Amino acid sequence: MIEAKGSNGTIRFDGAMVTLIRGGGGRLLVGKGTKSVPIGHVVAVQWKVADWMAPGFLSLTIAGGNEVRSAPGMQALTAMHDENSITFHGRQQAQMQVVREAIEEAIAGPRAPATPQDTAARLAQLATLLADRAITPAEYDTARQRILADL
Repeated sequence: MIEAKGSNGTIRFDGAMVTLIRGGGGRLLVGKGTKSVPIGHVVAVQWKVADWMAPGFLSLTIAGGNEVRSAPGMQALTAMHDENSITFHGRQQAQMQVVREAIEEAIAGPRAPATPQDTAARLAQLATLLADRAITPAEYDTARQRILADL
């Protein structure tokens, strides 16, 4: 289970369910309680990085739900009141990023394995780039290793 605490609540992800927990100061803006959503119902994740002026947020788009729209420049404020969003400050951002990446990976689903034809075409394209001096030998080696790792 992955968990990150934000300024208006906590988000947990166990691989199957995303849970938003409100308590403390967060309940004043959204209400107290817990909301659990199966990962199959999460269709998108919106992310804004925290900066010195405004908090960041992680916002979930839920299938069949009403997505909250905000006026330009008001996204962080709108996220504070959205039941599908968790706002956070800079010191909370790293852990929130871990949760975001896990959710995005889960909603993307498993990657299809590369076929031998795909691999051969990618290696040929890479060799052409090297021959044309568009990439360096070191970049070629690194990219080649990544392509072969996908087999």
